[in-house]
Amino acid sequence: MALPITESQARRATVWLKTHFEQDITAALANTPWTIDLVCAIACQETAYKWLYWINTHQPDIILQRCVLDASGDFPGTSRKAFPKNRTAFEAKYGPALTNMLIEEGNKQRAMPQPDAPNRYKPAKYLYKGYGLFQNDLQNITDNPSFFENRQWYNMGDCVKQLVVELERKAAHASDLRTTVRMYNGSGQRAENYADNVMQFHEIAKMV
Repeated sequence: MALPITESQARRATVWLKTHFEQDITAALANTPWTIDLVCAIACQETAYKWLYWINTHQPDIILQRCVLDASGDFPGTSRKAFPKNRTAFEAKYGPALTNMLIEEGNKQRAMPQPDAPNRYKPAKYLYKGYGLFQNDLQNITDNPSFFENRQWYNMGDCVKQLVVELERKAAHASDLRTTVRMYNGSGQRAENYADNVMQFHEIAKMV
């Protein structure tokens, strides 16, 4: 898996995160083994390719709010195995009010300037599946519905706390940091490549 951003972009992303959110991240990591450098590395892998395009023109809080990505299952030609497979499956279980709210949050992201569409994307009826800087997957609504219902991805502390929950869950079955990161993403070669990328970004973050 190629790096989603360059090393220079990773340094720039890490500087931005530490400048604007170091206190929030550090507080959310209190009494855990995880570091701000790992947090920055995961953000570089998950979402920096998108929000680096916004940091010169938008406030940090808006950038957090707009990290609603991954329309797999709804975007034409895509599919996904995990629940919800698509908007229809989600709405059948959680109803139209929450579904429409999340679709609207996705459209707020689409209304931002895009790397491949400076004039923005048009609104769509896609249900996005990743929320927040670290892309908390919508399947996790079964364990933590408030994160999605109350738009907690708007808050860096809440995003990091959810990340910690997932890391702790994986670390219980892992022998080292790289294995934890790989399990955080899943299994198979794509997860191995994901872990390689995050560990590379981790080394970069430690030097910033």
